[in-house]
Amino acid sequence: MTKLTFWVLLALTVLSVLYKNFWCRYLCPYGALLGLISRLSPVKVRRTEANCIHCHACTKHCPTLIDVENKDVIKSGECFGCMTCVSRCPSPGALDMTVKAGKNIRALRPVHYVLLLVGLFYLVIGIGVLTGKWHSQIPREQYERLIPQVSRMEHPG
Repeated sequence: MTKLTFWVLLALTVLSVLYKNFWCRYLCPYGALLGLISRLSPVKVRRTEANCIHCHACTKHCPTLIDVENKDVIKSGECFGCMTCVSRCPSPGALDMTVKAGKNIRALRPVHYVLLLVGLFYLVIGIGVLTGKWHSQIPREQYERLIPQVSRMEHPG
């Protein structure tokens, strides 16, 4: 391990002790991509003040530490749509995953939200396959040669 690696790991460890999920919230490139998608998405968590009982369950259980209870719409780039706040809310109709189409806002049932995400996932893969971008550079013969050796490549445990 180089000195630079040591100091970077030490800094990340200290910062992770001081700030919950430091790497994920501030440095992770995947998290930044999710945040960008979240900001642009028409699907958001919305809170209905009239139904909220201010029990703090949504804010307390948010993995990204968003103050859900004090927002009408969660527009934060840190929200990646895990729906933990919605599932932990004891008050029906206080928090919903919603989709905005023009001026209309409709609540999404969790099963529809999951189907939407799975459909989007396969749409992206389908586009990759149809455009010829979803293939490996490794020829099939090389895969067939390597597969029997997989057990030798495992980490000792």
